[in-house]
Amino acid sequence: MKGCFVLIGGLNLLDGFLTFIGLEENHITEANPLMKDLYMFNPLLFLACKLTLSLCILAIVPFIPESPRLLVQYLGKFTMAAYLFICLLHLAWIVPPFLI
Repeated sequence: MKGCFVLIGGLNLLDGFLTFIGLEENHITEANPLMKDLYMFNPLLFLACKLTLSLCILAIVPFIPESPRLLVQYLGKFTMAAYLFICLLHLAWIVPPFLI
């Protein structure tokens, strides 16, 4: 289960950098209203928040018990699946220019 949370931290960071690049190059729009407002206020603050969130996730990993409660397991797996889906969406705008 700890590996799941390490992956979530890494995927969150990857999402932040890919979103930043996509927004800067006008390839995508931010779907999260809070993050959209934060990006519009200051793009570097947007990146700093994503980095901070990833570091916080990684900081709690050592404190996750070997067998966490069922709710934590379900939420971790759901979050990991959501971030994997988001990263696949990023591929939708990253890959096509290379196929031409």
